[in-house]
Amino acid sequence: MFLCYKLYQLYMSLQNSVDVQKIQNIFSIGFRCNTDQFLNTYLNIRKYSSPFSYMVIDIQTALHFIKNDFNTFTDMNFILPGKTSYKFNKHKWICNNIHKISNITNDYVDILDTNNICIWNHHNLYDENTLNSINRRAEHLLYCINKNPEETLLFYIEKIQKYGEKEDYFDKSVLDEVNCKFLILIPLLNFNSDPRIHYADKNVKIIYFNSNIELWATDINSHIEEWDKLKSIINKLYDFDITNRINI
Repeated sequence: MFLCYKLYQLYMSLQNSVDVQKIQNIFSIGFRCNTDQFLNTYLNIRKYSSPFSYMVIDIQTALHFIKNDFNTFTDMNFILPGKTSYKFNKHKWICNNIHKISNITNDYVDILDTNNICIWNHHNLYDENTLNSINRRAEHLLYCINKNPEETLLFYIEKIQKYGEKEDYFDKSVLDEVNCKFLILIPLLNFNSDPRIHYADKNVKIIYFNSNIELWATDINSHIEEWDKLKSIINKLYDFDITNRINI
């Protein structure tokens, strides 16, 4: 009984004692489009696009590109020619481009069941203006991380997972090689609890939240009450003063 009480004290301390951090630059990463939608609809702080905006991409793959200065990110030699569909939650989805780094070995691979995904649903990399825009976004992200890592936040909403199968649903060690702040939201199927801060240090915040939607969706227009709760928690963690994109 005493041990349970001490664990509860630790949990409450984590929820209430995290220092507020000032953030001037924020960049979204997948796993789906809801990261940008959340920044725009709920936090109202989206002033520019990230190189990963409105993509299907996991954070480990995104960090790979960041660490390599986006060298092959939009290189057309690394785009799968003619591949314009993939399997998501047992359904076929249409897209514009898929990067060769994606671990999609055949048409039966469901992206919920694999890592290393890099898919452009809404961007056509064969369009020069689109390509140039994404490359400018990448330069902006690298500039902010290099010049102001203490006030640069990478924001990621993980793909949905089943609650109860394990204790930790995110390996934070993948973040170690990039020097900036991270906010990671983990949607959990049948979590049946209010959002909670699972982990917090000076660089990394990980929040679990409930997702109980048919077809494992985490759309921004569904379960609005959960997004509102997340908004409240996040605004207590950060003081957002987002600057406009810098012309580099």
